[in-house]
Amino acid sequence: VSDPTPGQLPPFSEGFESLIFPPNGITVYNPDGENTWVLDTVAVQAEGVASAHMDNLTYTNYGQSDALVLPTFDLANFGAMPYLRFRWAYARSSPNYSDQLVVLVSTDCGVNFTQVWSRTGSALATGPTQTTPYIPDSTTNWKYANINLNAYAGSDHAIIRLVNVTDGGNYLYVDRINLGDQFVGIEEDPATEASVRIAPNPATEGHVQVLFSLTEAEEVEVTMLDMLGKVITTERMGRLQPGEHRIILDAPLSAAGPMLVRVRMGDVVSTLRVVVIRL
Repeated sequence: VSDPTPGQLPPFSEGFESLIFPPNGITVYNPDGENTWVLDTVAVQAEGVASAHMDNLTYTNYGQSDALVLPTFDLANFGAMPYLRFRWAYARSSPNYSDQLVVLVSTDCGVNFTQVWSRTGSALATGPTQTTPYIPDSTTNWKYANINLNAYAGSDHAIIRLVNVTDGGNYLYVDRINLGDQFVGIEEDPATEASVRIAPNPATEGHVQVLFSLTEAEEVEVTMLDMLGKVITTERMGRLQPGEHRIILDAPLSAAGPMLVRVRMGDVVSTLRVVVIRL
């Protein structure tokens, strides 16, 4: 018995644009040899010309799991808080059926996996319920996963699986997989950039006013950080209803200069820069 070889260091990204499948060290777990993850170039993607998709519509082996298995990662020597991000699109075939998308992590060479994220039903759907194959078009608002993996930052051989659990639903798409730091080298979600703002900016006397709008009820958390990502203050707002909202963050007296404000709305995160001025 020997220690496993450390995995690759993040950052890692995959948008399936090479048109080679599976790409970039990703493998496909398909235990029954039937429907599984394949390359898709027909749907309007979250980005580019391709994504990975799973056909649940013609899949009759209900409850079967098929996974996109990412390369093994060395999170212990990454040197930052690791986050997994990706986008997905999905529609149900019936209100009575829904497939499931799950993210699993293992740190013991795949002997045991822990569920760190899951969506099903209306929380998974991005398109209308339909009995024909779901194909995202230009109006599709791909949903966005942002998963904190800091609980596994001590592992140098973390295995991550994106798992489809079929229930006779419809097509599920995944695109723009990214493993890396929350603040460095990762694009924020453009769908929320226009709905979150800080006014005024610069902010005086440590009072930072954050304005944002919600199109549906979401759990909201607003955090102020320094430019190195250290948390200064956090406001957990609970579940807020659709509409316009305003939150005022009071920074401590020691906080001045450029800061970051992170607004988490459900699975979506938007990070803005603000300058705090002490008069």
